[in-house]
Amino acid sequence: MASPDADAEEVADEFEALHEIYGVDGFVRELVHDPADHWWCKVTLRERGDCTIQAELPLGYPSTAKPAAISASLGPQHPRSSAATVVLTAELNAALATFVAEELDYGPSIYMLVSFVEEWCDDHDEDLLNAAEAAAAAAATTTKTSSGDRTQGSTKAGGNKVGDAGGGDGGAAEVILLERQWIWFIGFYTKSIIKAFCSTAAEHGCTGFLMPGKPAVAAVEGTPAAIARFIKVTRTELFATVPPASRKMTLTHVDTPIKERTFADFQWLELNAAANAHKRKDMADLGNLEVWLTARGLGDAFQHIFGAALNT
Repeated sequence: MASPDADAEEVADEFEALHEIYGVDGFVRELVHDPADHWWCKVTLRERGDCTIQAELPLGYPSTAKPAAISASLGPQHPRSSAATVVLTAELNAALATFVAEELDYGPSIYMLVSFVEEWCDDHDEDLLNAAEAAAAAAATTTKTSSGDRTQGSTKAGGNKVGDAGGGDGGAAEVILLERQWIWFIGFYTKSIIKAFCSTAAEHGCTGFLMPGKPAVAAVEGTPAAIARFIKVTRTELFATVPPASRKMTLTHVDTPIKERTFADFQWLELNAAANAHKRKDMADLGNLEVWLTARGLGDAFQHIFGAALNT
C-alpha cells in the first residue's frame, strides 16, 4: 500500500499531465482538501462548453481507492431549468456511471473520466447544440419590453446587441444572448484555410477576426450556439487536411454576456512584425496586436490570451 504522501504526489503528477495534454487554459481544475483526509476534484472542460466533471478522491487514491461520488454537468448555455438539459444531464451521468462500474480500475483515472465525457459530448454534439438553442429561445420569449413594442435590429450576423429583435408587431422582445470567444493557435499559415475560416465564421453568423501567423489569435462573436456550430465545422471540415500538430485550438477566454458586437464582420487581420524583428517573416507582432485591441476597447483581452504563456 502506497503512503499518503506517495498518493498525493501521484495526484499532482496526474494533473500536471492533464495540463500538458490540454494546455494551461484548455481546462480548469480545482482540488479541495477535506478535513476527512480526502480530496474533491472538479475539472471544467473549456473546449466542451465548460462541461464539468466532479469526483471525490478518497484516502488511498489512486493506489488502493477509486474516485467516488462522480458526476458531470453541462455548461452555462444549458440552464438547469431547461427540460432538455435535465434529460441530457441524466443521460450523461447514466453513461458515466456505467463506464465507471465496468471500465474504471485502480490507478490514476481522472484522465479516463475526462476522455469519456469528451467523447460523450462529441457523440451528442447535435443534441447539445439544439438544447442550447432551445434554452436561448426560451429565455428570449420570457423577456418583454416595458412598452410592449419590439426593438428592431438587424445585421447579417444575426443581431448586434443584447436585446436586438428579429422584427414583429409587438409582444415579447427577443433577447439575443451574445458572447465573445478568444482562441489561440500555435501557428496558422495556409492562405486557403485562413480564407475558409473567415468566410465560414461569417456564414454562421459570427463576427470578429483571425490574425494568422505564429502565434495566431481569433476573436469570435455571436450566440453560443452559432459559435459552437462554427467551431464544429472548423474542427471536422476545415482542419481535416491540416497536420494534427497544427490543429490545436485553445479557448483562452470567454467574454459573456456581451452587450453588443465590437466587430461588424469577420476579418483577416494582418499584423506582421517589422523587418528583421524576428527570424520568421510571419511571426505576429504582439505589440501591434495589443495596441490594435486597446483601440477597440478590448485591451484587457491581451492578458487573457497570452497571460498564462507570459507568466510561465
